[in-house]
Amino acid sequence: MVNKLRNQFIFKTLILTAVLIAFTAMLVHFIPSVYFDGMIFLFPMFPVVSIIVHTYMLKAAKESNNKFNIVFMLSFLLKLFVYGGVAGGIFAASGKDSKPVIVIFVLTLYLIYTVFDVSQIVRDIKKIPQKKQV
Repeated sequence: MVNKLRNQFIFKTLILTAVLIAFTAMLVHFIPSVYFDGMIFLFPMFPVVSIIVHTYMLKAAKESNNKFNIVFMLSFLLKLFVYGGVAGGIFAASGKDSKPVIVIFVLTLYLIYTVFDVSQIVRDIKKIPQKKQV
């Protein structure tokens, strides 16, 4: 069951990423000033981190509710550190003109992927049979 849910999540995440890449490509085509050099690193990072964290949360949910709660809270902290570190590196290496665009872009991706991740994990944990608590 966990593998099936994980595979469905991977498929949905790849669809979401493809839609976001297409939308960003159109945006950059019409407004070239929104492009920055580190943009190419952000698109693979968000789905990869989401898939890894989602898989770990599914495994934790299968074991117990307590473990899931701990993993759920720690996953947000982990994601903030990873996203913040990569975004900070891109921000530090970028030119002065692109810094506001980077902040808006990273926050938008973070918001989109966080809402997507939370909605999917809430749906998925309802489908996982719980172990009997002794």
